[in-house]
Amino acid sequence: RMTRRLLQLGIVMLVLAGQIGPVSADVDDIVTLGVGAGMVYTAAPGQSDVSATAVHFNLRAKVLYFLGVDLMLSPGAANFDSGQPKPRFRLSALLYPITSRYFSFFLSGGMMAGDFGDIIDFNAPTTYARAGGGFEFTFDGHYSLGIEGYWFVPGLGVVNSTLNNSLSETGQLPTLTDAVPIDGYEMVVALRYFF
Repeated sequence: RMTRRLLQLGIVMLVLAGQIGPVSADVDDIVTLGVGAGMVYTAAPGQSDVSATAVHFNLRAKVLYFLGVDLMLSPGAANFDSGQPKPRFRLSALLYPITSRYFSFFLSGGMMAGDFGDIIDFNAPTTYARAGGGFEFTFDGHYSLGIEGYWFVPGLGVVNSTLNNSLSETGQLPTLTDAVPIDGYEMVVALRYFF
């Protein structure tokens, strides 16, 4: 039910963005807001054969030419096929060391979680920390195509769940690489409209 509402909200955001037409702020202005949608590929940490691809919607604010904040949501299943929590909500800070009218490069770091309420709680059972960066290619002043990559690691709550599950199932603690896998990653492609 919530997934359906999020999908409907994303479609409405895209339709409205297409109807707004040119306004005062271009993608490279001192303050600009963007709405977008795209695809995200997520590889589960610790399980290289488990992954998921999903549609995502996002809201991106950029200020002072080089700072930004991005909120992304991906409707869909709450868990990978393996049972691990799948990040559906992402909140990231952005730093643009290279920005121009047609091309930008940014670094990003933040949190992601399976539940929206967990996005700022590193101890929550569905939260991960993420770091990465990407490129934005701008055309027509308001539209950009983003290509992004992120590496992520489980938060304390996910690690705690892994430890507890291992103890209850096998009676032993997992290895460090099983408890804190560091091979999770995401690839994102997005089309955004800035106004």
